[in-house]
Amino acid sequence: MKAKDNRLQKQLKYYKNRAVVDRIIKDNISRKKQIVHGARALNAFLPSFLDRQTKDWDVFVANPKKAALALEKKLDKKFGGNYFGVKKGASKKVQVNNVYSIITKENLVDYAKPVRKVPSEVVNGVKYATLAFEKRQFLRALRDPNAKYRNNKDRESLQRIKLYEKLRGKKFQ
Repeated sequence: MKAKDNRLQKQLKYYKNRAVVDRIIKDNISRKKQIVHGARALNAFLPSFLDRQTKDWDVFVANPKKAALALEKKLDKKFGGNYFGVKKGASKKVQVNNVYSIITKENLVDYAKPVRKVPSEVVNGVKYATLAFEKRQFLRALRDPNAKYRNNKDRESLQRIKLYEKLRGKKFQ
């Protein structure tokens, strides 16, 4: 009975402080000069009516395992217990490590080592991959037969970029 009460208390503490988790992640990314890519990068550049809801952060770093362990340690210290974990990602092409919540089992941050140089811009103190880079990544993923499971998501992201290009009257190459 005591173990069950302890688990419920941990869950309650985690859910009450979910905003703290995002703040710590964002602060860690901005201090370490890491590059955010994916849906969060698009949301940073596109107007809010074109934003897509996302729960996790996708981040490029030189050493994903080291960055993931450092963030996990910082989050666990803030919560005063073992609330977070690190696991190796499923990608075969790039080295990926995920920081996840032990309470909800959901990924919070996906750290990956970039295959090539990633052009970036700073928005509100955080480095984001440029729209041109993101557009090339989505086009590359749509041509890849192994990434068919992502096609709907990538197509939708490309449509949002193209709509933004129409609004701005500027194409991103």
